[in-house]
Amino acid sequence: MLYVTTAIIIGYYLIFLLYYQKLYPPDGRKILPVILTFIFLSAVYIIFAIYDIQWLIIPISILGITISLWFTTGMNWLQSAYGAILSVISVYCFRGLFAAVDVLFIPGGYDDPLHNVFMYNLLTALAIPIALFCFYLLRKTLLPDRRLKLVLNNKYLLLRIVIYQAIAAINLMTINAGRTFIREAQWYSLIALCAFLLTLGMFIYIIIYSADIMELTDYKWRAKLLEEQYALQLRHYRAYEKYTKDFRVFRHDFNRMMPLLQTLVENKETNKAVLLIKQLSGTMQRTVHIHKKYSNHVVIDAMLQDLANLCEEHQIRYEFQAVSPKNTGLSLLDGIRILSNLSTNAVEACLKVPEKERFIEITCWCENNWTALQIMNSFDGEVHMEKGYPITTKKDAWNHGLGLISVREIVEKMHGLLQIDMDQKQRIFTVSVYLPEHGEVEQPVQK
Repeated sequence: MLYVTTAIIIGYYLIFLLYYQKLYPPDGRKILPVILTFIFLSAVYIIFAIYDIQWLIIPISILGITISLWFTTGMNWLQSAYGAILSVISVYCFRGLFAAVDVLFIPGGYDDPLHNVFMYNLLTALAIPIALFCFYLLRKTLLPDRRLKLVLNNKYLLLRIVIYQAIAAINLMTINAGRTFIREAQWYSLIALCAFLLTLGMFIYIIIYSADIMELTDYKWRAKLLEEQYALQLRHYRAYEKYTKDFRVFRHDFNRMMPLLQTLVENKETNKAVLLIKQLSGTMQRTVHIHKKYSNHVVIDAMLQDLANLCEEHQIRYEFQAVSPKNTGLSLLDGIRILSNLSTNAVEACLKVPEKERFIEITCWCENNWTALQIMNSFDGEVHMEKGYPITTKKDAWNHGLGLISVREIVEKMHGLLQIDMDQKQRIFTVSVYLPEHGEVEQPVQK
């Protein structure tokens, strides 16, 4: 029975691992760490059960699963700890609930079923499918993957949840140890039943409440982004309208001056003709603002116009050339989020270097059924990386550091590629986004 239970437990952890691999895909196949982890956990469960030192199973299991998740998924250490503690505590709580119910409500039940080898293994085998079923219902109703990732991607909110998880685990271990000292089995089982229910309930409440907060924050951020883009497009439209009006006025004056210029040339009054041409040129420079177009898409062009103004304000050299994505299925809002987040990061990186070194180059092209966006910018050579992605060093990390995560989620949703390159010697930071177009797709072409 012990070996069967151990196999069920390992299968349970494998399901959790595959689930987190789906949420945070790894860079490549990493089978060896998974195999080593499960061999280690199997040995721990069997040896500790034989020598009756089960109180050590919880911390060692949490440690082993945390390491396994970190090596075999795209999760960071904090996210891995969350996943590990959740999977271990869940089995612990459900098994404790079954044990308490056995003592309180089943006539002729064991006074301490968890100290009976057969009952311990039986309750564990029963608790695992129930725990998985509850998580399945939770995932399909109150906490789908998208809401959960909003919480997991916020480092400081997740830290508080993991701290609660750790305290809850210690509390449950303490309550479990109390059964050795309390003779009244029914009273102890009632306390344990309440503790397990409260732990599960509070944990679910905290996760759902945190997801609600992050969803509201994300909604407000999206609304703000749309408002900013609307205002940007309005400024862009008014600037273009002014350009058109000024150009009509200039064309009217130009048409009036042409007969005079023609007369001067015919009379060979060259100096006066040259002077008139210079005056016309000066008038055009003063009255008609040259409208430079960066993209064939009105929204992208408006964003790049605003970015160009920002670059000029901060003495950043810039060069933009972008086409609109073709047949990628990318929504306008997601396209705005990608360009806005990456361009904001580029400007912030440039502000950390001397003015003479500042530059931003944005290029977007379509080739081989791929749409590619590449942003190159100068940076100070110092980047803190985690799992291959830069992390924020700002004090207000609650509201920062989510830009690149947001871009990565959008790119993954569109089955695209996100590539980050750093040349610390030349101090050039490059972010490339590749989105496949519908139809036959070849390898993306890098420039």
